[in-house]
Amino acid sequence: MIMKEKETIQKFSDRLMNVVNKIRLMGEDLSDCMIVEKVFLSLPERFEAKISSLEDSRDTTKMMMPELINALQAQEQRRMMRNEAEDKAVEGAYIAKAPLSKVRGRNIQCIICKKMGHDENDCWHKGKPQCYNCKKFGHVQKHCRFKKEEYAKLVEATTEEDLF
Repeated sequence: MIMKEKETIQKFSDRLMNVVNKIRLMGEDLSDCMIVEKVFLSLPERFEAKISSLEDSRDTTKMMMPELINALQAQEQRRMMRNEAEDKAVEGAYIAKAPLSKVRGRNIQCIICKKMGHDENDCWHKGKPQCYNCKKFGHVQKHCRFKKEEYAKLVEATTEEDLF
């Protein structure tokens, strides 16, 4: 019996104790020492440091199964808490860089350009002048090319009328 990589200590110990209890019901004598040694062999590599620490600090021949399971669960919980903290830090960095509309997950209309999908804080046109003639951003009516085109058409039309 080997612990799977994605399996928790609790699930593995439940599975293991189920097998141990069935063996004991059949009349076989299994000591806790023997079970602890088998557990050491069946744990994945991520528990190697903890196993070495337990072997150095305690007498594994006298170690009981609940004691071993508690030590391994504590190791597993510390690792999970560390991973959660790292995930939150990475997620926080992503949220800080993402536009607000993508974080919120809803469509909002910009007050400045009247387009959907971004907030006025994220608008490219923020602080730029808006033309009263063509309603585009980046120039004023005085410099509007559409106004110049309209004026040119008007001048052209009036000169044609004067000729005929």
